[in-house]
Amino acid sequence: MDGWIGRPLKRREDHRLLVGGGRFVDDLRPPGCAHLVLLRAPHAHARITRIGVEGARRAPGVLAVVTGAEVSHLGPMPVNRLVPGMSPRRGS
Repeated sequence: MDGWIGRPLKRREDHRLLVGGGRFVDDLRPPGCAHLVLLRAPHAHARITRIGVEGARRAPGVLAVVTGAEVSHLGPMPVNRLVPGMSPRRGS
């Protein structure tokens, strides 16, 4: 065989990762870093009639709570830019 394709490679990092010694992006906590949480409706094709966000806005550490209505002026937001035509709405 030519090259590395199809050949087993000795991996030096496996033991460290398997015993919990790995460092992953989720483990990094730079100062001033904030996290984003997206909440999707748990029911397919459900009609949303209201969204109660006041409790979330008052929760400790929450910087902002934004609903779709508050950013509707931005227009449609792509679901996945790598898949042209993919839409968050059926039939769109």
